Amino acid sequence: MENMTDWTGPGRLLRISEGSGTPVLIAHGTFSTAETCLPLAQQIGAGRPTYIIEWRGRDIGAGRVQTFDYTALGDGEMAQAIDYVARRHGPVHLVAHSGGGLAIALALARHDLRARVRSLCVMAAQATRFHAAPWRFRMTMLAVAHIGRRRGYWPVRLINIGPCNEASGIMDEWLGWNSAGVIGDDIGPLQTRLAPQQLPTLVLAGGGDRLIAPVDGCRDFAEMFGPHARPARRLPHGANRRHRMTHALIVIDVQNDFCPGGALAVTDGDQIVPGINDLMTQADAVVLTQDWHPAGHSSFASTHQGHDPYALIQMPYGPQVLWPDHCIQGSTGAAFHADLNTDRADMIIRKGYNPAIDSYSAFFENDHKTPTGLQGYLRTRGIDTLTMVGLATDFCVNFSAV
Repeated sequence: MENMTDWTGPGRLLRISEGSGTPVLIAHGTFSTAETCLPLAQQIGAGRPTYIIEWRGRDIGAGRVQTFDYTALGDGEMAQAIDYVARRHGPVHLVAHSGGGLAIALALARHDLRARVRSLCVMAAQATRFHAAPWRFRMTMLAVAHIGRRRGYWPVRLINIGPCNEASGIMDEWLGWNSAGVIGDDIGPLQTRLAPQQLPTLVLAGGGDRLIAPVDGCRDFAEMFGPHARPARRLPHGANRRHRMTHALIVIDVQNDFCPGGALAVTDGDQIVPGINDLMTQADAVVLTQDWHPAGHSSFASTHQGHDPYALIQMPYGPQVLWPDHCIQGSTGAAFHADLNTDRADMIIRKGYNPAIDSYSAFFENDHKTPTGLQGYLRTRGIDTLTMVGLATDFCVNFSAV
């Protein structure tokens, strides 16, 4: 690979081969580098000028954070690379994988490049069907998104889909398109500007891919370029799902008394709230639990003269840790954290309101006999898969899950 020293755009432009045939420009995908495209470039590059555009930020990581998104890539290295190659060799055939196809689509929609492009082939590019991926994959991706926003990049080691980390802005824009069900920018849907160009376009999809680029998502991408493409539309949450609504997110005790400054504060407990809100957008059902103790509850150390907080005593139902007064009904400490999206909740389960029995689990009081009602609700709804988050993992989340 020859690094083009006269390239002045972002990233790197690399020449793979020379010749006199139709020039080819290849764009890699997310979490990838130019090296991942090299075998393909060598196969199709014989006898023709062939280049790979490598995005900026391929060394992104701790201490090397860069802020950019697909729109910036389209305006930057993609548009400039198309112009560079076409000026030297004539109209170019574009080949792109995954996110490279999304960036090229933005370049073509936002810049007057049609005369410089002969045709386009895109492999495994989509940004509309994330909601159809398996539940566990969606939850993993949204959890990594929360980490990515805090760090400025997505650590590839957490999802193992490529050789390098990726900018958080890239993945946030991708998630945003998937949430809306349409690929667009600040002007509007890309389809309204791409379809009239009538660019010869081939989109390839892996028939077994149900995660990043399912067939239906790749078909949506292809239709942006077709002269008879269906009109783009904004899809509501959950639209076009073919599975039953069987997955619930159980959000456990995200209340002020368990957050910094509260009576039983968990260190940095409030930091999980944005991630929980993200998870809510992908759940079929959301249930919040709320510790809801009357004053003088039997689990409070202040109720037992001569006992300090965190002492262990015996109750009729077994051992009981004595707690500082917390989550008293109607108090500020019992309220949900202000940033938690409580409007998304389908149900709120209050527990610990029986003055004689404490309640850690979202399902049963601590006597392991008295139900909270959550189990019956989930069965009635047909829910069979649960994801649990909240405060704190050593008590209420743990007792709910185990």
